[in-house]
Amino acid sequence: VVDFYFDGDAMVPQKYEAMFAKRTDQAGTLKLGSLSTEGTNSLPVWSSGQGDIPQARVSDIGSKTLSFAQYAIQFRIRKLDAKFDPTLIAEVSKAVGRAVANTKALLAAGVINGAHSTTTVVPGAKALAATDHPTALGGTRSNKLATGCDLAAIFAAMALARAWKDYDGGDFDIAEGGWNLFHPIVAGLEQTVAQALGSAVTSDQNQINTSGIFNISQIPWAKVTTATHWGLVSKMMTPLIDWEVLAPEDSITVDEDSREIKVTVDGAWGAGCGAQPSGFIGAAA
Repeated sequence: VVDFYFDGDAMVPQKYEAMFAKRTDQAGTLKLGSLSTEGTNSLPVWSSGQGDIPQARVSDIGSKTLSFAQYAIQFRIRKLDAKFDPTLIAEVSKAVGRAVANTKALLAAGVINGAHSTTTVVPGAKALAATDHPTALGGTRSNKLATGCDLAAIFAAMALARAWKDYDGGDFDIAEGGWNLFHPIVAGLEQTVAQALGSAVTSDQNQINTSGIFNISQIPWAKVTTATHWGLVSKMMTPLIDWEVLAPEDSITVDEDSREIKVTVDGAWGAGCGAQPSGFIGAAA
């Protein structure tokens, strides 16, 4: 029966998990802090190597908390139904596996789908994808595009990645560290992206397609609900968090009174993003 559970689990696309950092903290809430070195992004000169070492204070610029919920379901199968259909328990176990996988995927998708609105980070209380994330020195930085997904847009996203700075203004180029590109299931879009990433040349003039240097993996995802939203998540670091407080636990028991077969599963999960947007680029055409 356990095998059938995992058969059902495998029926739900789970490539999205590569975009999320997995957490398993056993806590009521998950605190996600954000620190600043007050604009210090390089070492100052220590004159003659004598005297007090130059100092900079590390300060807390705010934090956010991630909560979770507990999920559970129990299917009841009459004894005669199971007797007359020997495959019934196996099929119900598959349904349980699919339900668990879908629940976790929907939580993760909610973070992605809210990247331009409800999924927020600490500095400035901005959306995860924004053109004006603040810095400690008073400037701004952008991780948002306003264009559809094609080869030119992918290179524009990498330009944002190369120009990215951390909160304290330090250079933060992670463009060539590898990326996961997510997009909705829209007619023609999957082929467009696949060609942009996989073609050896970019035009009938046989110009070399250099997008391969960025090591981008394509993740078509039906749970991305807005047809014009897509984005990239760094493989080196991601602000997206998949929090498993209680791993799914399934069981099959027989009710002592009704003799019904009970197929039960429960677990506890949460999903969200960290306090800083580094590692995410969002686009809304």
